[in-house]
Amino acid sequence: MVNVAEEIKQYMRENNISYKETAKRIGWSSQNLWDKLNKRAEPNMENVKRIVESLGGTIEIESCHSIDATKLFTAVENEQIGYSVVEKILNSVGCSLKINLPKYNSKRCAEL
Repeated sequence: MVNVAEEIKQYMRENNISYKETAKRIGWSSQNLWDKLNKRAEPNMENVKRIVESLGGTIEIESCHSIDATKLFTAVENEQIGYSVVEKILNSVGCSLKINLPKYNSKRCAEL
């Protein structure tokens, strides 16, 4: 399993996307975003989803035809469950989480 906070931070670095701009899209302070990606041992699913969506991405459940992703994400968000816990549960039943983030070219990154 990949550390989701590290994956997001690497994506932001590679695409020259600042904490300030990402936090603004979410409605958080840049310090709050930094704390969630650096201080917490494990960001919860709701926060990961908000960060990924602010970057133009999505989180999908793969290899599971019997799990309704919308219902699962709603239940998980209501309970503030950690991303890695959700990932482990899904892996135990043969499913996986996949973060899909858009590919930016350098011109697009400068516009963000």
